Amino acid sequence: MRYLDSKKREEEMLNLVVESYIKESKPISSCYLCEKFNLSFSTATIRNILESLEKKGLLSHIHISSGRVPTKKGFRYYVAHLKEEEILKEELNIKIEIGMGENIEELFYRTLDVLAQISKCISLVAISGWKKKMFLRGMRFILEQPEFENINRLRSLFYTLEVKIDDLQELLFNYLDKKWDWEEKVSFASWKNKRLQRQKEDKEDKETSSLVISLPLSKREFCRVSILIGDDIGFEEISDCSLVISGFQRDDLRGSLALLGPMRMDYIKAISSLFFVRQRLEESLRRCSRI
Repeated sequence: MRYLDSKKREEEMLNLVVESYIKESKPISSCYLCEKFNLSFSTATIRNILESLEKKGLLSHIHISSGRVPTKKGFRYYVAHLKEEEILKEELNIKIEIGMGENIEELFYRTLDVLAQISKCISLVAISGWKKKMFLRGMRFILEQPEFENINRLRSLFYTLEVKIDDLQELLFNYLDKKWDWEEKVSFASWKNKRLQRQKEDKEDKETSSLVISLPLSKREFCRVSILIGDDIGFEEISDCSLVISGFQRDDLRGSLALLGPMRMDYIKAISSLFFVRQRLEESLRRCSRI
């Protein structure tokens, strides 16, 4: 790791911990970081950086002898500081083919299958201005995640998707209706004006606790990608999950595409797959009949 000032060094170390934890699904130690990334720092120096991140509430130490894991605040900071090029370089070869005579419901199910397979998360779509309903796919992928080996967590997930499905659908419709106050609740309005780089550290702490992280990967306001992490989703039963949402539109047909997965989800892949799948879906909708 090249020479960096202390703040920049902490940010890069946090990125390494978060991305390693996403991949390994276990606490990350200073020895692991030193060996895995061939860092020029000693393990003692890395430990000091990790301790500093822990004091700021970005990492937590489960056991004295174990490594560290990102907290909700740590995940939020990581996601909020993702760079546009990191997202868009994850360009995916996504094709959603539709056959002659296929209708919109078949197209949505096909789209969700593709999205779930790429992201390894539960994929959802809520449609407004048509039949106002929601489709869901990808349960088998979420069951492969180690977080849901715990039977109580699995029951909580099933409870939300069965008993509280109407509330979850309403959350996605609220996204469509723009009932969230974007100016007050969304701090991260644009990468282009580099606001994040100019904000002071004390202001970052306040903004990292905001309700919605918004990443505008499109010139259209409606098609921004938004992320709800942990209890920001509003459902206690899935407070250890994250929800990534983007809108799509064709004429008077509007909808929200979403991914639901563990808080440890691969955010870069989730956001990029949602962004590119949404583009392919809108292209296919122009050629599909409403049956």
